[in-house]
Amino acid sequence: MTVLTKKNFSNTSCAYMKKRLFIALPILALTATYAVAQTRTISGRVTDRTTGEGLPGVTVLVKGTTNGVSTNSDGSFTLTAPSSATTLSFSSVGFLPIERPITDGNITVGLAPDSKALSEVVVVGYGEQSKKLTTGAITQVSAKEFETQPIASVEQALQGRAAGVQVSSNSGTPGGAISVRVRGNNSISASSEPLYVVDGVPINSGSYSNIGVGNQGLNALSDINPNDIASIEVLKDASAAAIYGSRGANGVVLITTKRGASGATRISYDGYIGTQNTIKRLDPLTGQEAQDLINEARTNVGLAPRYVAANPTAQQSLFTGANTNWQDEIFRAARIQSHTVTMSGGDNKSRFLVSGTYFDQEGIIIGSGFNRGSIRLNLDHNVSDRVRVGVSLTGSRALSQRQNNDNNIYGVLSTALLLGSQTPIYNADGTFGRDRFSSVENPVAAATLPIISARNNRAIGNIYADAELLKGLRLRTSLGGDYLNLKEDRFVPNTALQAVGSNGLGNANSRYDIGWINENTLTYNRSIGDHSFTLLLGQSAQKSVQQGIITNVTGFATNRIRQLSAGSVKVDASSDETLWTLLSYFGRLNYNYKGKYIFQGSLRRDGSSRFGVENKYGWFPAASVAWRVGEESFLQDNDLISELRLRGATG
Repeated sequence: MTVLTKKNFSNTSCAYMKKRLFIALPILALTATYAVAQTRTISGRVTDRTTGEGLPGVTVLVKGTTNGVSTNSDGSFTLTAPSSATTLSFSSVGFLPIERPITDGNITVGLAPDSKALSEVVVVGYGEQSKKLTTGAITQVSAKEFETQPIASVEQALQGRAAGVQVSSNSGTPGGAISVRVRGNNSISASSEPLYVVDGVPINSGSYSNIGVGNQGLNALSDINPNDIASIEVLKDASAAAIYGSRGANGVVLITTKRGASGATRISYDGYIGTQNTIKRLDPLTGQEAQDLINEARTNVGLAPRYVAANPTAQQSLFTGANTNWQDEIFRAARIQSHTVTMSGGDNKSRFLVSGTYFDQEGIIIGSGFNRGSIRLNLDHNVSDRVRVGVSLTGSRALSQRQNNDNNIYGVLSTALLLGSQTPIYNADGTFGRDRFSSVENPVAAATLPIISARNNRAIGNIYADAELLKGLRLRTSLGGDYLNLKEDRFVPNTALQAVGSNGLGNANSRYDIGWINENTLTYNRSIGDHSFTLLLGQSAQKSVQQGIITNVTGFATNRIRQLSAGSVKVDASSDETLWTLLSYFGRLNYNYKGKYIFQGSLRRDGSSRFGVENKYGWFPAASVAWRVGEESFLQDNDLISELRLRGATG
């Protein structure tokens, strides 16, 4: 019998372990080699088939798996896939999805734009419709049409891009009021501005200013960031706008903001910096020419010349030596810039978009300008296959530096045209030069002495829930709100001609407008053979409250203290409040037969606190029909119809 000592046992164990290790190492090596052989690296590039440019953010997936990546800024991608994988799928918003077999070497794929997704669906009141099945007059303006333009507001995005829509500005002031008319003026005494609806929320528009600075106002729509807009639809006729009842009389502008899409998180930057300048100026008289002309005019009516030299025998000269071109003094090369950072993404259940923008625009007249900072958050979540919820929220803060202008006797531009070149900008003692024979203000003083500012805080948002109760039957409920708070201030020192008699003047206007709206709609879609119809029933309740305080004072002891409490004379102080409510019920029926014969009818009943006591409710019906003659069999081979159909498909 062999007796194993501790030492012998240890040696025997070591030998045994070494033997096992020598056996295991080849097995591990084979396993590692086998694992490496099971995967491979795939590289390639995705481009836009129409332009050949690389497409960033395209989702590249190994078909049948969740293994995927997003393309880089130049459209390139690299991913690791199992050796058994045979196919890659490529998808991106606005392009047709495509699949390609996995091959050796780089894979190059060209995506074709999805013209159907981009152009054939339009937003209408309380829903969407196929563009070819609409019977009303609707104009669509997509973000691609204005995304490269330096615009500050929604109205500028419409200018020149929507037939039948006239956009004009009575002032070039940055952030100033802009007039929009859909098919002309529709009212003699009331407003002719259309109704604006942002993601289903009717919003406040127009000017809330109560401080007069000439024929110009503020623009509540400048609080909306154009970079957040995906599309704008203008409902122009009664058939399209009647679903909004009494408020749709001047047309309706539907604004849809950008939303997140499924795929990898994308971070993008969009920005520009530029300058603005006058393209043409008047050619004024020189200081000497202005004095000669005045002297000649006085001599012609028997008056003594105004501008003569101290020595009558000496050659006439400028009494101040001034030769001021006032246009050169008040105009400038003005900076304009915009910077937007957007982050979006999500999966099959949740999608998000977050953006932040800073916009800054100097006016071409010194002292004027507008800047705005805004943020946006859009969320969509599929609770289940039948229920979807979401949030749309935007907030902004804007500052307008205003000037007296536009039909104002103390306006910067008007005084620049009225005051002669013989007047200097500054006197020898540093005070502003003025013509002692005229009451016209020094244009530079008019631009720099008064301080006129408007600060506006704005929040617009809504939450919604959408549920499929039965096949083809959907219920949607939403709660939205619009909050606007404006603070205006003006201080004119006693060194300005405007306030010499009152020893300085100050104004303040504080105003807010809060509105909320709750809407509930039930939509039923059904097709029976060649017949298709959509029935919409809805209810809406809205309330708005506006309050304001206006104060005017004069008699400031010093120009250093600009608060109204420093004024010794309280000229005026008043407050006001306006409240209105709206309760509505509405319905719409859309029917088509084979996509050729189309009918739409809508009816809305509005109950408004603004209506008379005897007429609290009003009915607003509309109906329209269309015949898509190009779908008839006897015109299928018509060359003209074929060409028009091709143009419609390619946009």
